[in-house]
Amino acid sequence: MFSFFKRRKQSPEHPKTFQIEDFPWRDQYFYRLKPWFWYSDRIIAIADTPVYTTLEGWSHQVYLDARGQTTVSGYLQFLSAQYESASLSPLYSLVLSQLDQLHRNDLIAFSEVPVVLSPGIEHPNQFLGSSSLQ
Repeated sequence: MFSFFKRRKQSPEHPKTFQIEDFPWRDQYFYRLKPWFWYSDRIIAIADTPVYTTLEGWSHQVYLDARGQTTVSGYLQFLSAQYESASLSPLYSLVLSQLDQLHRNDLIAFSEVPVVLSPGIEHPNQFLGSSSLQ
C-alpha cells in the first residue's frame, strides 16, 4: 500500500575493470599536469584550484611515476618485473583504473611522444606545502 514511499534499491557502483588490450592509451606516454607537494610521508597533495586533492596508495604512486618518459605498456612491464605472480591481471587492472581516474580528473594526460615536465610539475613544490592544510 505504501510502496510509493519505499526507497529504490540502488545498485552499487563497481569500478570499471580494464585490460591492457582495451585501454585506449596503452601505447602512449603519460605525464602529470599539476604542481604537487608532500602532504605527509605517504600522501601527496595536488594544487588543483580551488581545492587541494590528496593522493595515497596506488593513485599516489602512479601520479609520481607520470613523468612523460614511459608508455603505459612500458610502465606495466616495469611493474610486472617487480611482482612475482601467476596472474598480473589484477595489478594491471588496478593501475589502468588509476590512470583512467587520474586522467578523468585532469591530473594526468597522454601523449604520443615523450614529454619533458616543467620543474614546477616534476619536483615537489615547497611553497604550496607551506600553506596550512593540516
